[in-house]
Amino acid sequence: MANGSTFLLKNAHVIDPQQNIDGVMNVVISGGKIEAVGKDVSAAGAKVLDLSGSYLTPGWIDIHVHAYGALGFSDPDSIGVAQGVTSVVDAGGTGILTLDEFMAMVRDHTTTSVYAGAHVHPLGIIGFEESGRGLNNVAVEKWVEWAEANPGVLRYLKVSAYSLPNAGPLYVGKGLSKILGIPLYQHIGEMQEPPPYPTLVEDAFKISDAGDIITHVYHNNPGKVIGDDGKVLPFVREAQRRGVLFDIGFGSMNFSWPVAEKCFQQDLLPYFISSDLQQFNIVYPCHSLANVMSIFLKLGMSIQNVIECVTSHPARALKLMDRAGSLAVGMPADVTVFQVEDGEFELFDCYKMARKAKQRIVPTLAFKNGKQIEVDLTRGEQESNWFMQVSEDEIPAVAERLSTSQREFLKSLHAALSSVEWVGYNGSKLNAKFAYELQDIFNRVLRAHSISLRDGLRAVYDCFLEQTFTVQIGLFLTRLDRSFVLARMKAVANQKTLAMA
Repeated sequence: MANGSTFLLKNAHVIDPQQNIDGVMNVVISGGKIEAVGKDVSAAGAKVLDLSGSYLTPGWIDIHVHAYGALGFSDPDSIGVAQGVTSVVDAGGTGILTLDEFMAMVRDHTTTSVYAGAHVHPLGIIGFEESGRGLNNVAVEKWVEWAEANPGVLRYLKVSAYSLPNAGPLYVGKGLSKILGIPLYQHIGEMQEPPPYPTLVEDAFKISDAGDIITHVYHNNPGKVIGDDGKVLPFVREAQRRGVLFDIGFGSMNFSWPVAEKCFQQDLLPYFISSDLQQFNIVYPCHSLANVMSIFLKLGMSIQNVIECVTSHPARALKLMDRAGSLAVGMPADVTVFQVEDGEFELFDCYKMARKAKQRIVPTLAFKNGKQIEVDLTRGEQESNWFMQVSEDEIPAVAERLSTSQREFLKSLHAALSSVEWVGYNGSKLNAKFAYELQDIFNRVLRAHSISLRDGLRAVYDCFLEQTFTVQIGLFLTRLDRSFVLARMKAVANQKTLAMA
């Protein structure tokens, strides 16, 4: 995806922690790569952009977003390059049974580089109860074979350290991460409802080795990193000494001003700054990675330290140094340009608590592989991007674009599903076993047709959604009423108009 244009980016304050660059200078981009960085560098015939008063850094890396799955967006680039973030890691949206769906719908179809922080649960994060029974399809051989066939996609393995009767699944995740040669990434924060068991935060810290990652370190839910006395707990401090890396994962309920301030006073600092952007928090309270970075300026980090946490640190920890995190000559030209605005601002945590700030970080421009991209922080907050609405009353207009092959596939899928009984999700616990069954039916029918996985998935999504959300296919069907699914599939397959009362 290299871009052939040549750019001369002049007079920006360049910060590249990996190369110890911190000062006003020029950057030349040519052929999609960094050609030169220096005070006097130039390029004949280049498109010149005077960036006086702005900062320029390697493209930002957000190691915790939800670009795929039940928490994802219809437009993943809206939380990537449109926010000045050139690389992201999807944090657990996919598992071994849905990694191919992730590749077909997101990985290969975004300008932003999207990597997988796959979940140990075989379907990924889907709202099922996290329990040992959900790990019946760990399938180590499948994981290894998939990683070998898709090198460079998996960047960590995610597990959730709560709502478990014991720490067994954490150890399963730890063992699998070792086999795959990627960090273990453990969620210790928000839970959608009070867990029926004690949190396993202490276990999570104790099984983590140097290079493993704990996310949501500044949350204020059960299982905090500080005790009732406000002191950092001993097992957290010991993990810090061992080289365990701490991530923010701001999210919806995972950042507290008082907890963060107490941790900063005791030198418990983050190695990564990440957003945990998802459907439920982009409008409030998270907004963007830049907003989260601004919060850490307020906490007392220097702009240089903040930039480290979204460039060189994630590139080093996730082994992205050959493609991201630096402005070294010959590297892909992933660049973020931003300003530090002065003024009077309110910055909110996840518990409606605000702090007054005099500065905030605002991205203005990005380059991805040398392609210039205008930043638009409002793009992600559009309702159609984060609110998945099933079109119940009429067939979505997008269904008209389905090919004959896709319609034939829908006919076969309709026939296969007609022999299966289910009741749509009614607010009770989702049935993982049944989601597997529906996914198996979908895949079996797909293999009998000469269409791609992407075309098969789009055929189903387009029956029900005007905007495509990449929900795991088994989960997507499980949530819908059976009679509605069958009637709509039949209508679309036969190119009829259906008005649902």
